Amino acid sequence: MGAATIVDSTTGISITVSRDGTYTIQLTDPAWTFSGTVAGGATNIRGIRTWSGRPGVLFTQAVPAACANPPAFPRFSTFPALPYNLSFGGTWFGAHFDLTGREGPWVFFDAAAETAVLSPAANFMVAKLRFGSAGEIESGIDGAIATLPTGYSHSTLLVIDHGINRAFDTWGRILTDIHGKVRPANDADVTLKYLGYWTVNGAAYYYNFEPSRGYEGTLIGVRDDFIRKGLPLGYMQLDSWWYRKGESGDWNPKPDQWNFGIHTYEAHPELFPNGLASFRDRLGLPLVTHARWIDAKSPYRSQYMISNNVAVDSQYWNDIAAYLKKSGVTVYEQDWLDSRATAEFTLTDQDAFMDNMARALAAKGITMQYCMPTPRHVLQGSKYSNLTSIRLSDDHFERKFWPQVLYASRLASSLGIWPWVDVFSSDDAPNLMIATLSGGVVGASDPIGTANVRNLQRAARADGVIVKPDAPLIPTDSTFLAEAQNGPGPVVAYTYTDHGSSRAVYAVAFRRGDAASAALKPSETGLTDKVFAYDVRHRSGAVVDASATISLDLSQDWTSVVLVPVSRSGIAIVGDTGKFVPRGRARIADLTDRGEAVDVEVAFAAGENSVTLTGYSPGSPQVLARSGQIVKVSWSSSTGLFELVIAPGANATARVTISSPAPRRRPA
Repeated sequence: MGAATIVDSTTGISITVSRDGTYTIQLTDPAWTFSGTVAGGATNIRGIRTWSGRPGVLFTQAVPAACANPPAFPRFSTFPALPYNLSFGGTWFGAHFDLTGREGPWVFFDAAAETAVLSPAANFMVAKLRFGSAGEIESGIDGAIATLPTGYSHSTLLVIDHGINRAFDTWGRILTDIHGKVRPANDADVTLKYLGYWTVNGAAYYYNFEPSRGYEGTLIGVRDDFIRKGLPLGYMQLDSWWYRKGESGDWNPKPDQWNFGIHTYEAHPELFPNGLASFRDRLGLPLVTHARWIDAKSPYRSQYMISNNVAVDSQYWNDIAAYLKKSGVTVYEQDWLDSRATAEFTLTDQDAFMDNMARALAAKGITMQYCMPTPRHVLQGSKYSNLTSIRLSDDHFERKFWPQVLYASRLASSLGIWPWVDVFSSDDAPNLMIATLSGGVVGASDPIGTANVRNLQRAARADGVIVKPDAPLIPTDSTFLAEAQNGPGPVVAYTYTDHGSSRAVYAVAFRRGDAASAALKPSETGLTDKVFAYDVRHRSGAVVDASATISLDLSQDWTSVVLVPVSRSGIAIVGDTGKFVPRGRARIADLTDRGEAVDVEVAFAAGENSVTLTGYSPGSPQVLARSGQIVKVSWSSSTGLFELVIAPGANATARVTISSPAPRRRPA
């Protein structure tokens, strides 16, 4: 019996399809095999392809005529017996070290972190991963969908790579490439670029305002308070209180506002007498607006096509997007996605809700944030360039949510979606640290006059621009492995800033259980050779080898360390340690390690008269200002730490060159 084989020489993946419908995927490194059989022979296999240069295989199934929901493809009867698994499930797409999450992805890995990732690659809202009756791994359309129409196709992506985080990144890049998503930068919209103010559940002004000011006056008072304190806001979020709800159309319907959906999606005149656009003009800030589901008594049900509790009518979304654009709204937040804000479970309605929303908002230049998502919404986000952020945890961010947020960040960031952890008191510096290191949204929510601006200034510059890393904060491979092997324990997570080949890593470790310490190898974060490890809490550091294991003290619950390369001259630049992200691009605009010296360009906001840079040098460093001014240089012979106080030049930047002291000449 004949067979056809194709081999991708760049990845070592070979695909063999036999006439009887057997298909085999073989790898050389690792030496893994996946195989299955399609009933009816090879003519029923519509497509299996590799991705040149990337270790992925795409399986495609299409039905030439309307038919009953067909057997899954792929259906792997042979696959590697890997000891560890990971999946995601439920609201906030929580991580589970098993395969109970059926919306995808499924992750399989071994003790060496060799990893396979399997997920739907299309039809995310109605797709399922499952086990067959004989233990086969199957990917297809949910069995609740009885029939498929003529020409309907479905695809599945399998990725195999070295390392858990690397496999996630490869899988996510292929998936967003398939759908043509332009992955948003970490400052792609106002919520990502600036510190903002939120009125969500847990915030000071959630269904609450100062009676003497009214709602408009209260929020304008918030804006003015931040301006007085020298930290202007970049936007204002309006939660579910701002629009009409329930049959009555009240903004706070009784007895319990939680049970009512949208009556009409427009500003309630009791709160905004002159409309939303007028308030936006008075406020002078972009708006972020929240949305629920459509209420059972909403007049929209007679005006538009409604499926279950959401609109599947493109005209509805066109009208909403036009209203938001006219009102100065730049980000739309769709909440309650896990339950109430969902369409009937059909092929057409599930996609119509999500696709029409994204398309209409994108046409008006409005970005989106998802709230209360499940894994299928995250995967659906691989289609939308204007989905920039996603909520990762329950209302009012707390320390207990840290593990949930970090594992969820791993999934969301794979698909180019930035995290939002929700609000917390600005007095809570550890939560603010995690929010800032997440690389996503950072928001305040305190009552007028109570915001801890000193803490918030560790997240943002004086113009409200967040100083953030290049990527979200995610667990290390070792953390994934340790939990898979031993259950919950200490978590070590990291993110980074890359200036060319010079990477600064920001790592956080925290306790779960009674462990007094955690371990980190800098090499696991992409660093090589000699590294300076700066202890943020104790403001001290040491030079270590990137391949060595660092012990992180958890006696105070958590610790944070900045890891930076040591140049050939012995210089290591930690950055602006007054910020949670000392070398974030909004502060360190450029950094070039020339071996014998390091060139650093520092960016200033209006009103910032100086910035202090911290670094390490084996001797008192030589510093030359190319632009701006050096105000002060200090160096400790006992620790090797130096501090440079730098003032900006005419263009709100300063550029300095830092080198080791010249070697002493021997006496003649």
